[in-house]
Amino acid sequence: MEHIDKVSKRIIGDVSEIESYLWKVMEEAVKNRDKSRIEKSKKEIDKWAKIAQDLKDAIGGLDESQASSQEGHLTITVKEEPASGRKILELDGKTYPLKFWNELLVKIAGYILENKNELPIIKNFVHKNEEEFSIISKQLKPVDGYYIEVGDSKERLIEKCIMLLEASNIRDFDFFRITAEGDKIKIH
Repeated sequence: MEHIDKVSKRIIGDVSEIESYLWKVMEEAVKNRDKSRIEKSKKEIDKWAKIAQDLKDAIGGLDESQASSQEGHLTITVKEEPASGRKILELDGKTYPLKFWNELLVKIAGYILENKNELPIIKNFVHKNEEEFSIISKQLKPVDGYYIEVGDSKERLIEKCIMLLEASNIRDFDFFRITAEGDKIKIH
């Protein structure tokens, strides 16, 4: 991690130098009232400021990831690649490709079973018998002796994952969703 810190400081320093240079170019363009150079400078400054922020966020994510793994803190990230439609779950440092969003809930349930050896029974959501579900619950997935209702939207499935983790007394976790634009949003 020390090597990453050195490299990241150097990169961020280089980006800061580029930004400083661009501000000088901007000041010169303002002095000369060169509107096209001012516009170009603004765009370049914005671009480099975004690069610097993205680097800081990425490095912060690395630090967060390292701290999380050291403390037993669970980090969950879901994303869907807009071009391919590929769905990806990152859970406890491992990456899982998903065909359907309902697999997200199955993976989380599997993780809980690995760590707690049981799932909490939740009305119309998690039961040991199919008969315990109401007629409305139609999409059930079997998971190691339990049945889980998975017939919901992506957003609702994410809510159910959080509910299942909390009901299982796994409270030390962060749940993130990466948007199509690449923004990382903390859900829990």
